Amino acid sequence: MQTVLIALQSYLGIFVVVAAGNTGKPIEYKALANFSDCIAVAAVNDQGKKITVSSTGTNVFCAAPGEDINDFNGGTSWVVPHVSASLVFLSILHF
Repeated sequence: MQTVLIALQSYLGIFVVVAAGNTGKPIEYKALANFSDCIAVAAVNDQGKKITVSSTGTNVFCAAPGEDINDFNGGTSWVVPHVSASLVFLSILHF
């Protein structure tokens, strides 16, 4: 069911941004981040280096700050809203 919904959203031009994960290892095969219609994002620190817990993989589209955000631990989930908003902004500029 998830694959059908993601394919439909992609067809309609809706961005599907997902966290790469926080295992610190390559993205698992079953993870949403492996779906070709999803935009997988990783997390970096304030120096642009991958944070320890951020998962990696060939499907990772980009990374954004996701460590020690406002005294919270952070992780890849913190990155998703920032990347989503950036993509919306860029798509508005494109039209």
